[in-house]
Amino acid sequence: MYSRKKKDMDAFEQIIGQLLAEEKYWVRHSVKIDLTPEEKRSINKPSTPRPEIDLVAYNTTTDTIYLLEAKSYLDSPGVVYEHVAIEQEEQSGRYKLLTAKNYRETRRIQ
Repeated sequence: MYSRKKKDMDAFEQIIGQLLAEEKYWVRHSVKIDLTPEEKRSINKPSTPRPEIDLVAYNTTTDTIYLLEAKSYLDSPGVVYEHVAIEQEEQSGRYKLLTAKNYRETRRIQ
């Protein structure tokens, strides 16, 4: 059974997805990334479970794909730009998909 916090987070993701869909985006929720053992080794995470992207939104007009992590922290000021604007060769900390080159270069999404 879901906890209240999980339900609230799911509700926030659903709202974001609905807003994108109303803007004519093709939207998918909770997209799992299927990594091969070789790909897991390439990001130095050989035993990592399947990563998940909260929302994938496709803009058919511009042929652009957006990968979104939707977070709802009621007691948080939000994401700090400097935390996502950094470039790392290897992942550490939060926002790995945004900051770690080796994560972004692993391209198998199913």
